Formats: sequence, structure tokens, C-alpha cells
Amino acid sequence: MNAIALPARQRRGAAMIIAITMISLVAVALVMIGRLTTLDAQRTFDERTGTQLRMMLLAGQDWLASNMDAATPGENAIPLPAALADGTLVAEVAPADFSDRRRIVVRAVLFDRSESQSIIFARTESGWSQVTAELEPMRRK
Repeated sequence: MNAIALPARQRRGAAMIIAITMISLVAVALVMIGRLTTLDAQRTFDERTGTQLRMMLLAGQDWLASNMDAATPGENAIPLPAALADGTLVAEVAPADFSDRRRIVVRAVLFDRSESQSIIFARTESGWSQVTAELEPMRRK
């Protein structure tokens, strides 16, 4: 059997079309890899920030447990270490209502995100102890 031979010019044209198609596929793959890398970096940053905010809330909760008598009604700034200079941690203490319970909202802000936690403390014979804590979802400014 004899195969039909294409002229040299048609063979070069087919090779050119295949080469352009392969280059296009590689370009699309590179764009997709770049986009996925960007999305992964953003997700990692969001997770790191969320974890840091929750750690700040725990630090605020701990600070309140040991400084409850020093907390005044209104906003109380909670000191942060130098590594968290970009963040703020504030405890909003509700006015005392002559009961043995106090509701406090701790708000942590880091970069453009914030998270808050509502804590209820009760006075016991040994001091203040936490009764409940309710975490509110992370928000962006």
C-alpha cells in the first residue's frame, strides 16, 4: 500500500499548528498555576491571621481572669507583646449591675480583620471565674 504523501509545505503547516496549540496549552497551564499559587497564599494569610486573632482573644480572656477587679466599665486596652504591635486588643466591660456576674466583650483587631468574643464571668469565693464564652465570626473592615 502506498501512503499518500503530503507536500512539504502542508507538513510544515500542520507542524506549525501543533506547535502553536502546544504553546497555548503551556501558557494556559502557567496562568492557572500562578492563579492557584496566589489563592493558596491568600488562604494561608487568612488562616494565619485568624489563628493569631483567636490567640489574642485567649490572651485577653487570661488577662481578664487575673485583672477583673481592675477592669473599669467601658473600653479597657489590653497590653500586647511587641510582636503584635500591628494589632489591638480591647475589653468592653459592661457597667456593674450589683450582681456577681459581668459580661465582657473582648475584641481583637489585626490588619484589616477583627474577631470578638463575649465572656461572662461570675464572682466566686476564690475570685472571678469564667462561666461562658461565645466566639463571634471573623470580620473584615
